[in-house]
Amino acid sequence: MNFVFLTNYMTHHQLPLYRELRKVLGEELCFIATDKMEEERLNMGWSLKEEDIAGYMFMDDDVGKAEKLIRESDVVLCGGADDYFLRERLDAKKFTLRYYERLFKDGYWHAFTPKSFSKNRNRHVRFKNDPVYLLCAGAYVAHDFNLIGAYPDKKFKWGYFPEFIEYSDDELKRKTPGSIKILWTGRMIDWKHPEHALYAVAKCIKRGFDISFTMIGEGDMSARIDEMIKEYGLEGTVIRRPFVAPAEVREEMRRSDIYLCTSDFKEGWGAVVNEAMNAGCAVVGSSGAGAVPFLLKHEVNGMVYPSGEKEILTEAVSALCEDPMLRFRLGKEAYNTIASEWNAEEACRRLLSFCDAVLKGEYFTEDEGPLSKAEVIRPKEGWMNCL
Repeated sequence: MNFVFLTNYMTHHQLPLYRELRKVLGEELCFIATDKMEEERLNMGWSLKEEDIAGYMFMDDDVGKAEKLIRESDVVLCGGADDYFLRERLDAKKFTLRYYERLFKDGYWHAFTPKSFSKNRNRHVRFKNDPVYLLCAGAYVAHDFNLIGAYPDKKFKWGYFPEFIEYSDDELKRKTPGSIKILWTGRMIDWKHPEHALYAVAKCIKRGFDISFTMIGEGDMSARIDEMIKEYGLEGTVIRRPFVAPAEVREEMRRSDIYLCTSDFKEGWGAVVNEAMNAGCAVVGSSGAGAVPFLLKHEVNGMVYPSGEKEILTEAVSALCEDPMLRFRLGKEAYNTIASEWNAEEACRRLLSFCDAVLKGEYFTEDEGPLSKAEVIRPKEGWMNCL
């Protein structure tokens, strides 16, 4: 099976899956990058050494070779790359997998403007009867594409699969004694709502809980967050850190009891949720983040609150602070979810089974998790889907 993994650039969230595919496919797999990573991502510690990625090639280094591989391979898995690179393959009706986050993060009115309608018809709708399948990197992707009538009955659950770190039961119980350690990480921008996390923690501290809160990241809201820390009188309680390397973030998760994901519906996925679950954290997730309805079930392997409802977020954090056994139970189930289904090795197995079936003219789908059918979930109902 000749397989091309095509996207704008490799990230640490995609590399584990690629390496699992490479173990199985060997030289039959290559990675083609169409762009160089942006400065913002580099500053966040996302850079990777291209020479350490077997089968890596940058498209501009040999355009002819790259175009031939994309045109002639049995399978192309395409993410954040311009449609131009797929044009010949799609016109030839060759088997193609496209993984997308949401189309209409900025509002559904975009779906119905003449320019947007024409663009989406050419990019997506015209392939509804062709062997082109949509891998939905987020719970609301199927809904967005359903609005424009694209990929009917060909939308499947997908996502990002960060490195899986194996922990023993004893290691999952390892949360250090003393204050309850809560963590928030990410770019400090409006739609990630770090202010909601800080608000909830401040109220829980006011209720008498012994909490140490770490916030990692920088952004347009950094100054506002620093002001809020002073307003709440939390200078000695909240630890503010700039961006650190991904490995250091994972280590911080390992030391934390509770992880807060407070993003709204502009968060296409949110790989920090996978990572925090893998670390055995009790995750409190906003229903707006695309990963949350796929990964979390409320009070089963985490806590979920309706996006933007900071009082409900506060109550969820308070309940976890009050009950260490609840924290451990949810953290252990979160770890099991990643260990059993949402990891790169399992995603690789399912993906190759899916590809093999399609190439043979057969049907394949999983009952749940990656490569199961992606149901159409309206964003306003995402919270209910987690119950």
